[in-house]
Amino acid sequence: IVMWLKRPILTLLMVMLLLTIIHINTITVGEVEKPIVVIYAKGLVDKDVLKPLTNSITSVEWRIITGNFTFKNITDAKMLIVVKVDPKDNFTVIELSDINRWWRSGGKTLWVFGDSDHDMDGCLRINDTNSLLEAIGSVLRLENCEVVDEVSNVGIVNAIIANVNPDKPLDFLSISTSHGVLMYRSSVIVAKIDDTWHALEGQLPKDRHIYRIVWSDDNAKVVDNLEPKPIIHKVNSSGKLVLTAVEMFPTTRNLLIVSGGPLFFNNYTMWSVKVGNTTLSGLEFIRNIVLWGTSKDNVRLFTLPTVTETTTKTTTSFITRTKTVPPDITMYYSALAVMLVVIVGLAYLAFTVRRG
Repeated sequence: IVMWLKRPILTLLMVMLLLTIIHINTITVGEVEKPIVVIYAKGLVDKDVLKPLTNSITSVEWRIITGNFTFKNITDAKMLIVVKVDPKDNFTVIELSDINRWWRSGGKTLWVFGDSDHDMDGCLRINDTNSLLEAIGSVLRLENCEVVDEVSNVGIVNAIIANVNPDKPLDFLSISTSHGVLMYRSSVIVAKIDDTWHALEGQLPKDRHIYRIVWSDDNAKVVDNLEPKPIIHKVNSSGKLVLTAVEMFPTTRNLLIVSGGPLFFNNYTMWSVKVGNTTLSGLEFIRNIVLWGTSKDNVRLFTLPTVTETTTKTTTSFITRTKTVPPDITMYYSALAVMLVVIVGLAYLAFTVRRG
């Protein structure tokens, strides 16, 4: 101890070395931390179906659940994506309770995918999805219908090319989505407030934080394949229809996104970037939603964060799309340089002490 006290420079260097090591460990931990996104694909048999999506968006940690869903599965998740694959496997009371418990904790994002009344399976999905929306206190619902478009499609009338055209506060969600997204077997998003149903194509319900983000083209049409009939939209009516909408919950800072069609169905996927000769922006649209939904609470309502998007330390800004070196990597190398200087200094002092 006396030796250390007599050599204040040596003591200072040792303290600097200790602090530098602690700082490097902190930076390293910060680098690998990613927000958790859980996909609950209820009844899915082959998880590999989702690999093209999860392998393309690397800024989050993906978890895929197909059964045995519990609160423990999602307790640390920032975002939950719900896809009802098996139409006959309804959400249980316990599942709805666990999702609602997670939702009530606040600062969460839930993205729910639906279906149309294309067949009986679709009708079952509509009913069960609406039960989930009601359970979490949302006013958004799926209409009992299907949207078809004889002009803007990828080969069949119910696989339509929809436009990402959000209401102004959320217009950043349309960045890099000019080619549109594939909406297959989609119903129309409506609202149910105090037992009154509302269409979302015109004036939005007052005192509700509802925003429209994905629309059909003008030539889209509402069809009714199976009972019951649509409540709001007239059969064979045409025009721009709301296919994906957002409901915000300012008190809990929760975000809910509802899409009228499935995330994937057979060979049709929302993340498609090309179908035949048709170029699409599905992957970029999903990326925008995921990055927004997993951002920090204090900026998540109307802004997209700048996040590290690839393992090669490339930062993607959703405002400028520029690529820069993240500040934390610069700090990391700076800390290494300081540690190297300290080690050289310690070695020199040790050598001089031994000689003395």
